[in-house]
Amino acid sequence: MTDVVQNLSRVHGTQEALALVRGVAPTGKAGEAFHYSNTNFELLGRIAETVTGQTLEALCQSRVFEPAGMRQTTTVGWPLTENQSHGYLVTGDGTLFDATGLPVDIGGDGGLITTTADMVRFLDALFTQKILLSEADLARMTQPLTTVNRFDGGSLTFGFGMSSIRTGTDVFHGFSGGEATNLSATHWSAATGSIVSTMENRDRVPEGKTATYDLNLQELARLAQTGTVSGLTLLDATDTLTISDSSAAALALRMGTDGVTLVQGTSEIRFAALHSDQVSFADGSRLLIGTASSETLSGSAGNDRFVESGGQDWLSGGAGQDHLSLAGARAEYQLSQDGAGGWLLSSAAGTSRLTGIETLDFADQTYALPSPAVSGPEVHRFYNKAVGTHFWTASESEIAALKAKGGGFTYEGPVFHAAGTDGTLDVFRLFHAKSGRHFYTASADERNAVLANGKSGYRDEGVAFKAYSGDSGPQEAVHRLFHTKTGTHFYTDSLAEKDALLLGQKDFTYEGIAFWVMS
Repeated sequence: MTDVVQNLSRVHGTQEALALVRGVAPTGKAGEAFHYSNTNFELLGRIAETVTGQTLEALCQSRVFEPAGMRQTTTVGWPLTENQSHGYLVTGDGTLFDATGLPVDIGGDGGLITTTADMVRFLDALFTQKILLSEADLARMTQPLTTVNRFDGGSLTFGFGMSSIRTGTDVFHGFSGGEATNLSATHWSAATGSIVSTMENRDRVPEGKTATYDLNLQELARLAQTGTVSGLTLLDATDTLTISDSSAAALALRMGTDGVTLVQGTSEIRFAALHSDQVSFADGSRLLIGTASSETLSGSAGNDRFVESGGQDWLSGGAGQDHLSLAGARAEYQLSQDGAGGWLLSSAAGTSRLTGIETLDFADQTYALPSPAVSGPEVHRFYNKAVGTHFWTASESEIAALKAKGGGFTYEGPVFHAAGTDGTLDVFRLFHAKSGRHFYTASADERNAVLANGKSGYRDEGVAFKAYSGDSGPQEAVHRLFHTKTGTHFYTDSLAEKDALLLGQKDFTYEGIAFWVMS
């Protein structure tokens, strides 16, 4: 370090480090004793460059940093970057000396320009995702070759570039150390899967302060004792994340001014701005996030989660039990069926169509969507001039025959859709042969009573079409009126027509809603 300070005009690198130990006797035979040596790692870095023909930076980027998603990490320490933190030397009297500009660029011993988030990504890729090494190589890396220290209930061992702290209930794999003006420690817990990374930009801890290394282990121990899997992890817009033990729908999701937070148990991951391709799930489910534009988002066969957008969207869940996360409270939205097996969700931001989505997660409550009604065939209305009553049918053959032959019937067109889903009501049609009029009812008891009355003159013509017993969103009521003089019934789904008859013709009385249909 003295040589560096005295020669600030020259960048000091690997050659200077190796020159310091050239000719120095080894501390022992290989495998006999442990003695940490930065220069040995510097030499290993040069060997890797010679064997591969690539620079250490290129090797680390292609084999480690890029696969692990470490986009803010480099082995190049000089020249300095704009966002690099300042590093300080703690002098004898405790004051800090800014040594940021020291021209040192040595990387084989592990000195990196990085962040705590990237260090977490490294151990996640190494131990959790296991995408950097084979199982056999990972086992060799963590196998204890040397016991560095023993303590009550455990030990600190060193393997191939990886230290391990073994206690009675856990094993922490990781590393700690310093590079001139910085200290860091990063460890992974085998018991909980938690990863903690701590850094500070000074070369030593003042007296009375807790060292970075100790802070790191204390936090891991706290997580283990409380049963917490991990704390809050902050990820930026360039990060990607793979979740192996949960479906997208099983995650809780919070949206706020500080970003989008994914929550699973006690583990939280916050994205400043989250988009769909940042998070993937091992089970194939999807997290689909809308934008301000109008679009179609389609789910998978798994349990997907959709996130509200401000556009006029079509959100299609597909198979599985799918959720839609919404930023507002239930009262801020209007929900109705679209008549085609889906739902229309409206708010101040716009209206979206939902199909195949089972659950809405509002800010204040969770709402399970009932099975939507599906419309059936159109019901057409004809007017029988001779009798003065109407005839309703959904039968294509009856419609065609009456249009072709007439027979005193005037076609008035389609009036509504019958029900098209299971569990609906049968609308029965009865015919009075003497008068030529028809009677419709959705009550099996009423139908049976009329047919049982031998003097009624009605005969059964079966089920005319299907209807609903109530309104679950898009349905409309069919009203029944009775004409006291003629003894006939009139049916209409038009409130205006119903009110006009009741006001304009005193012989009509209102008998209520006969059944419900689709518009």
